[in-house]
Amino acid sequence: AAVFASDQFAVINAQTKEVKYHTLPGVSPALAVANIDGDRTLDIILGAGDQLFAFNIKGNMLERFPIRTLDGGSIIGAPVVVAQKNLPGIAIVYGTTNGHLYAVNERGTMLPGFPVQTSGMASSPVLVGKYLAAATTDSGISIWETQLQFDTSKIYWTGYTGDQRNSGFAPFANDGVQKSSELLPKKYAYNWPNPVYSGATNIRYYLAKPAAVTITIVNMAGELVQKLNGTGYAGLDNEVPWDITNVQSGIYFAQITASGGGEETSQIVKIAVVK
Repeated sequence: AAVFASDQFAVINAQTKEVKYHTLPGVSPALAVANIDGDRTLDIILGAGDQLFAFNIKGNMLERFPIRTLDGGSIIGAPVVVAQKNLPGIAIVYGTTNGHLYAVNERGTMLPGFPVQTSGMASSPVLVGKYLAAATTDSGISIWETQLQFDTSKIYWTGYTGDQRNSGFAPFANDGVQKSSELLPKKYAYNWPNPVYSGATNIRYYLAKPAAVTITIVNMAGELVQKLNGTGYAGLDNEVPWDITNVQSGIYFAQITASGGGEETSQIVKIAVVK
């Protein structure tokens, strides 16, 4: 479940009651649900202020997000998510109060021909058949033909009401591939932001199978600073925040250790704290 309250956005696991909170700038109560990163799970895509955010089903932000608008306008309504035509990957289409309509792929790269200019977006864009439409601030409706850009036989989210039946229903994703077969691959273990100046940094890692995870943080002298318990979700990016409020400036090392399926693997993440 996704819950909005003022500038707070939370993803709640209805089975385990786990809650992941995010503070976002000017959260919009409209979102899209689709598998945009090519794994086997659904993601949540929404605009907040002048940024486009995307989270996995555990509430962890996807790589390369958020994406900031070029015109400084606030994103309005829910994005459209559709397959690209003759190209792998998807397109995320969204508009702003300053009038631009954007289309980016899952890596945040702008698609050819975008952005396009309107007088100002006043609604979510809606994809119906081969046409993309949106209400504009001059009391008009702008319509674009999209058959050369998008594969309209694969529309994953049409706009505010979701699917083409206007039910707002998103089926569980069953397509996509696993990011890695390694239990704890090195390339997907890192922290963000890095360097970290205040608040917390997020230690992120991917697991190919369920595992018990611990994170041991030490300083340059090898002295223990803190030990954290990590989540062990398979096939997803997991993320654990490390609060640096009482931590001095310096270089730290976080050893992520995962045990599962009869094997144990560790990766080291270097973290810079600057105050």
